[in-house]
Order: sequence, then structure tokens, then C-alpha cells
Amino acid sequence: MISKSTTTKIKVCQLSSVHPPFDTRVFHKQCKSLSQAGYDVSLVIKHEKDEEICGVKIIALQSPKSRITRMTVTIAKLFRQALRVDADIYHFHDPELLPAGLLLRMLGKPVIYDVHESYPAQIKCKPWIPSALRTPIAKLADVFELLFSRFMSVVIVAGKDIEARFDGTAKILLRIENFPIIDKSEYIDSKSEKDVFTFVNFGGVWSARTTGEQVESLGFLSEDQNIRLVLGGRIVQDELYESIQRSPGWPKVEYVGLVDRETMVRHLNNASAAMVLYSDHPNHQSIRSNRVYEAMAAGLPVIVSDFPEWREFIAKHKCGIAVNPEDTNAIADAFRKLASNPEESREMGLRGQRAVLEIYNWNSEAKKLISLYEEIISNKI
Repeated sequence: MISKSTTTKIKVCQLSSVHPPFDTRVFHKQCKSLSQAGYDVSLVIKHEKDEEICGVKIIALQSPKSRITRMTVTIAKLFRQALRVDADIYHFHDPELLPAGLLLRMLGKPVIYDVHESYPAQIKCKPWIPSALRTPIAKLADVFELLFSRFMSVVIVAGKDIEARFDGTAKILLRIENFPIIDKSEYIDSKSEKDVFTFVNFGGVWSARTTGEQVESLGFLSEDQNIRLVLGGRIVQDELYESIQRSPGWPKVEYVGLVDRETMVRHLNNASAAMVLYSDHPNHQSIRSNRVYEAMAAGLPVIVSDFPEWREFIAKHKCGIAVNPEDTNAIADAFRKLASNPEESREMGLRGQRAVLEIYNWNSEAKKLISLYEEIISNKI
């Protein structure tokens, strides 16, 4: 038990103006791990009400009506709530909170900036930003983020590519990978009982997830192959959703929308393979997707984008197929290969499952996080 004294726990305040209240990395991994380690954890985040769940005190922020409101009014409210918590350590998850982090540093508080993505690269594929403005905005975001991060106590990054950006800039830099929390009891092997070869994809309806290409490729398959796709996640682009509904492959798709973890696990247990395809974009070259590890944990072979890091990962563990994510014929061939060779597919899935259970899981990353907090409390940082 970590404590200031025999009666007072160390107070931690995690902050996000962007993420949902039960975000996997923020809530389920970090906040719950810290609470289990004996910290008094508060989470200031968008939610309907204040409540305590799994030992984490959620301090609710009202959902903003626009991005401008979120980046002004919401951040101001978040900062006031953070001050009320009067935490011993602050830990935030969005680049737009860097000025608030700087103010907390000026008040003498240890502050951790947790970088989930390469945000400048991410900006370049935002559909709501006019294409002509994406590059200059990305450059400004890069300068802004690197400048403010210099003043943070610690910068945590979720991948090797992000680590390279902050190397030499952050005072203290720590990589904590986005590996999943694995409870093997969640996954029930019912795959051999299914007559239909079912693929799952929880990437939503979005060109950045090549949803259109995947649905189109289903149209190349013959009816007697008994292949279908369970598609989950948000509809990011309404026009794309309308388009794929007119595709010849749409009858093979079951769209289930944004689902909770329990429902996602149920679909994984009933599936035969998984799709984790990203478009060819700088922010998609590294493996930071929980979805690929979750699918592997369920014993599913995975079809992934044929980018160098992803391709090497698949070759190393022999757990799936890497394809050009924008080549509909290549995607259709991957569908056929896995469905036509169920025993080989099953072996791929079992190899991937072993890799996740032995290497790519949250246990080791949680230890890094707890060690970091202990060093901060002991004034080593």
C-alpha cells in the first residue's frame, strides 16, 4: 500500500477532455492499476455524473457541444476540478491539455503527459480538417507539443515511433505499450462449431480503417464460401456508410455498431478470424492497436496492413496475413485463404494467442507505471 502516512493515501488525478470515461488505456489499464496498487485515484473526464467505479473516483465533465467549446470551456472546467482534487501527481492524456499541465507544473506539482498517438501525423488524416490545412496545422501541432512537453515532469509514450519524436526533448521519457489486459477465462473456444467462417472488425466505418475496401472485397466471394463480416465501431463518415450499404458485399456484413467490451468478447469468441486494417498513412505504420492484440488473445488469426512493422510482426509469430489495405483483390484472397484452410487458420490463431499471453499483455506495462509513480513519490523524479 502506497501512502503518505498510515492513514492518507497518495492522491493521483488523471485528466482527459477527449477520451470516453471508460477508455481502455486511461480507465481500465492505468486508473484501475494505480487504484489496485493503493493510490487514491480521481479521473476528471466527460461523463454523466460523479461516481466511484472499481476504486476510481470519476469527476464528471459535461460533454461539449463543439470542438471549440471543448478546447476552451471544457478545459477551463477540467483545470478547476483538477485544482480541487489537490493531487500529489497529475497525469493527463490529451495534447490540448498541455497548457493546463504547464500551469500545474508552475504550482509545483509533478505532471505526467501521456502520448497515445503521433498527433501531428494523426492530424494529416482527419476528415473534418480541409486537406489544404492539414499539413500546416500538423506542423504547428508538432512545435506546440514538443515545446510544452519540455516542461512536464515525465512524458509517457505508447510506441517506439512516438518515443523517437520526444527523444532529446522530454526530461524523462518512458515507453508504456498499449498491450491489452488479458483474462484468458473470457475467451471460450467455440470456433470449430461454426459452419460460417466469420471475420470481425471493430474499426468502425471510416476510410482510415479501409472499411469500403473490405466490404467491396466481400462482393468478390462466391455464396458457397459461407463467409461473413461482423463490423463494429462508430460511423465516422456517414457518406461512406451510405456507400458501403450499396456495395454487392453488404449482404455479407452484420453491422453491430459501437459495442461494450462484453459484447466485443462475445463476437470474438464466435468468430473465426479478425480484420485490423489501416490505410497507408504515417500514423498507422506502428502497432498500437488494442484490437489486434484482443483478437490474438481470443485465438483468432488476423488480417493486417502490409506495413513493415506489421508485416514483420506477423512473420515473427506466424499469426495471420499481411495485405495491401487498399487492394480489394488482395483482401478477398486473404478471406479465401483463411476460410479455405480452417486448420491452418486455427494454428495461426493459437500461435498469436500464445504470443499475447506470454509477451503482449498489460501486466509488464502496469509494473512500469507503478514503478514510475513510486519514483516520483520518493522524489527521485
